Amino acid sequence: MLFLQLFTTTYVFSADANTLNGAVYKSSIATLDPHVVSSTEKCINYMTYESLVSRFRDTIEITPKLATSWDVSKDVKVFTFKLRKGVTFHDGIPFNANAVKFNFDRVNSLKKGFYWMLANAKLEKVEVLDEFSVRFVLKEGFSPFISIIRVLPDG
Repeated sequence: MLFLQLFTTTYVFSADANTLNGAVYKSSIATLDPHVVSSTEKCINYMTYESLVSRFRDTIEITPKLATSWDVSKDVKVFTFKLRKGVTFHDGIPFNANAVKFNFDRVNSLKKGFYWMLANAKLEKVEVLDEFSVRFVLKEGFSPFISIIRVLPDG
């Protein structure tokens, strides 16, 4: 098992433009696997991995990230995403619908980490429609599904 020591600095800006306050804390990192991380590792992964959608600032408005658009069926059981083109992983492998399917299938098969979110959503399957389109099919309607996948990285 890999253990890392990480020193993280958090900066807090004051009302005075010439003053910068900082705080340093030390934390042990057990894993950087984006699908099973704890709260500390999750902070690192948010800076390393992208998700399909994001939340706009401190609102509940969902905005595109790796997905450029999405459609939701009237029964709220089918979510279809169009994916951003021209995105690559750090090793140069292209991001596409197969990568999305692989990652969500992996979360489902691990039965730990973020799995509970997909279990609550009753994810039945992930389908690759074409290179840049992916469909999530739920066993029953679940409108918060988009909010759930917002926190799952597609790394």
